[in-house]
Amino acid sequence: MRPSSHEALANRIERFERELRSVALAVAHEIIRAECERRRPAPVVRVVAEAPRREAKKPATPPPPVKKRWHRDAIIVELAGWLASGTTIDATFVKRHGPRGLVPAALREFGRFEAALNVAALRVPELYPEAK
Repeated sequence: MRPSSHEALANRIERFERELRSVALAVAHEIIRAECERRRPAPVVRVVAEAPRREAKKPATPPPPVKKRWHRDAIIVELAGWLASGTTIDATFVKRHGPRGLVPAALREFGRFEAALNVAALRVPELYPEAK
């Protein structure tokens, strides 16, 4: 007795789904194997060499910390970064949360903090084209 066309079609679909599952499983195994291979750490090769002997010296005193000197362009770039992030800022906020010395430097260079913000706002599209 010959199966009906509906049964034959159902058998072909079932066979196709089995083949599709086995191919998908093989692809998934290959992707996982490649990812595990990629994440495997490289072997560490340690070279042990005898260090030259040093004479005992007094420990050197570290140099005094260097204060960052803000210049006009650095002030503009820093303030433009704050403006590009969408943060509403004023001198008090930047003094409290921003880099040390930025507000006094802005006052020294521009006279008023708002003037520094205005110059920085003009440079935002140039420095951060992705910002709106």
